[in-house]
Amino acid sequence: MLSVIKQELFIHKKNILIMSVLIIGLYVGCGIFGGLNKVFVSETITEISALWFSFSMIIGTFGAFFVALIRGSGSVTDILFRDTGTLMKTIPVSSWKLIGGKMIVGLLEFLIYGVLFLIFALIFSLIELQSIPVEVKMAIKDFIPELLTLGCAVIIGFYITQTVINFAQTLFATFGKKTRWGKFIIGFLIYLGIYYIFRIIGSFLDVINFEVLTDIMDVWIPIGIFAVVGTLFYVGTCILYEKKVNI
Repeated sequence: MLSVIKQELFIHKKNILIMSVLIIGLYVGCGIFGGLNKVFVSETITEISALWFSFSMIIGTFGAFFVALIRGSGSVTDILFRDTGTLMKTIPVSSWKLIGGKMIVGLLEFLIYGVLFLIFALIFSLIELQSIPVEVKMAIKDFIPELLTLGCAVIIGFYITQTVINFAQTLFATFGKKTRWGKFIIGFLIYLGIYYIFRIIGSFLDVINFEVLTDIMDVWIPIGIFAVVGTLFYVGTCILYEKKVNI
């Protein structure tokens, strides 16, 4: 699997670098407009600053998430529907290592974008607060376990979303091309998958109390369940790819 990870990093490093530079540029722009807004009190600058901030949040957070999810290194699109798929079928690497390695790199890509966002959020908070009161420091210290839990929930959410999408694509490559109604059936299954993904996200939001977490197990139990479900989708994807898919 290590060779697959190295190969995927080599293939996708340019795209990851471009996306990272774009995100950093957007966040730096937020800082510049924020500084201008403090120096020059102007309604126009305020409006432009707010617009840029909103655009940066959309691209830098949600955009990066979907790029890593759909077009990122963790996607199985290239080994199913592109010319490289035939070549990948001939190499002596099991589907478990091939797809597992791709998904690990996909997760690393997602984490890179996430770390950039956290750095921006930290710097932005420090600039806005300038000097952090002792009470705020204590609150942040007490909130660290909740932040770690939320971070794990986000990672598992990305993981299960990636496995569902990969499974749906592999299912289509297995059955969708062979029957007249295959595209409609698989499309319906993908719709169901997306629907349940949003249900999962809603479950996380319902479970996590952002003010006080009285029982940490109320969060970790569903996280563990979703991790198991995601692993089942991963296993199903590997079995279908190795036994049923003909490129």
